Amino acid sequence: MDEWLYWVVRKHSVEHRFLSSEDHTIMQLNSQMEMRATLLGLIFITLMTLDMVLCRQSCNISPKLRDKWFFKDRKNKGFMRIRAHALIYVNKENNTKIRYKCLERRGNIYLLRTHRTPKIKNGVLCLGFSYLGVSPYEGYGMLRLNSNGDSFSLISPKPVNRNTPIEIDTSCDLLYGSRRQAFAFIRRAGSGCRFPKKLRGEWDITYIHALKAIFTPKTLIYHLVDRSTLSLHCDKRDGNLFLLRAKNYNNSTMDAIVCFKITPLTGSAYYSYELSRLNSGHELDNQLRLIPADETAHIHQTCNWIDSPGRPEFLYH
Repeated sequence: MDEWLYWVVRKHSVEHRFLSSEDHTIMQLNSQMEMRATLLGLIFITLMTLDMVLCRQSCNISPKLRDKWFFKDRKNKGFMRIRAHALIYVNKENNTKIRYKCLERRGNIYLLRTHRTPKIKNGVLCLGFSYLGVSPYEGYGMLRLNSNGDSFSLISPKPVNRNTPIEIDTSCDLLYGSRRQAFAFIRRAGSGCRFPKKLRGEWDITYIHALKAIFTPKTLIYHLVDRSTLSLHCDKRDGNLFLLRAKNYNNSTMDAIVCFKITPLTGSAYYSYELSRLNSGHELDNQLRLIPADETAHIHQTCNWIDSPGRPEFLYH
């Protein structure tokens, strides 16, 4: 019977073993099975890690939270803008702005980070949201789930070293336990909407099927090439984002909406304003989107291209 010299190296010792060819075959099979099990384990760990990384990279804030929000009883002191992947807090008292990036989400709990000065530090904020319904106002309860930051403000970042792992389980230190968390009511910004004074008036427009566009304080009126007109009422506004609405479009039970980001072009020799459309559509050259007449529209929910570059037209004289 053939014999094989088999060397087994363990730590710093070498053992000599003489194995028959049958034993050697069995050992080869066992070794292959162990290698397969190891590879499967490594693949599983890699996939789990990749899944965690992708989840953190694609931390999407709920569309229902994406809007401009005021703090109840503190309307004149600050507000928040919530985007798909970010929360921007503006403090009117000291004229400061903090932009947080969404790192991790677990249900209605969000872990946010802002870059700080000095560069060796990050600012961390952990928030939870609870929907309160539409009466007496549509709003949420907002709960701070990590300990105090630079100040006792609900939105202040907590400084941490850059090399410190940032995860919900470790950073949201008030998520579990009996310590009291800071709390506030927030409510959605109202529907007041007016066009800027410099925009009001009659304009030529690059839209091929329109002869001109007229802006009044609350209405955009298209004069179309077929001699018809289309009036779009200013329904919602958030900074330079506008949601316009035409009630009972074409005598139907549906309303037509269009969303614009309106930007002044101070350095252009030809155009005065850029109107970037932020919605898909299927009416008027796919510019208008139809929604039920009784449906409430919100900029950061209804305007489904809000995070895209948009489809621009230009105003000029």
